[in-house]
Amino acid sequence: MTPAEQLGQILADARRAGDPFELAWPAALTAAVRGSATSDRGAWLAALQATRGAWRAAWERRAPTRAQRALVAVAEDDERAPLEPGDDGTAFCARCDAPILAEPRRPGARATYCSLRCRRSASVARLAA
Repeated sequence: MTPAEQLGQILADARRAGDPFELAWPAALTAAVRGSATSDRGAWLAALQATRGAWRAAWERRAPTRAQRALVAVAEDDERAPLEPGDDGTAFCARCDAPILAEPRRPGARATYCSLRCRRSASVARLAA
């Protein structure tokens, strides 16, 4: 798992726990780069710190900027990590982070949602982007 993926997971956990971003960010950043190779830590730290604003925007569920939407449009679908259930069988909604019972995902599905409403909202947001 890359430091960016680790950072995302750590921040998601902190957000679900109700921690404010300002408190969660420094601890999450440190923990995320700690596991990388010593020679790569500086580069990861600089890259993640440079994107702090985007991490905060995601934390606050702000709509992506035009440039961010453009990046998503050209990104390979294979680069998107699927939502994986936790050890206890719990997964989290790809839109609202609500805990849900992990169900077998249909082949080709990119995410798991807690409700039809969340799935439709995510679909509308993707189409708008």
